[in-house]
Amino acid sequence: MNRSMQSPDRATIEDVARLAGVSIKTVSRVTNQEPNVREKTRARVQSAIDTLNYRANPYARYLGQLGRKKPPAGGYASRS
Repeated sequence: MNRSMQSPDRATIEDVARLAGVSIKTVSRVTNQEPNVREKTRARVQSAIDTLNYRANPYARYLGQLGRKKPPAGGYASRS
């Protein structure tokens, strides 16, 4: 979503990344509680989240999930 389309006082994931000095993916890893983030970095990102009062956009989260298709329970059948 374009920054100009949001309310000016709402922080974005880009704002959090910039303040914490990390990538957007690192902020995503912290917010999704993924394990591959150093504790020092996690604390820096969390501090930026708290400072900016960042809240993940539920619509963006939903749209991101639309593109992820799970394979069928039995996997994909191979064609021989």
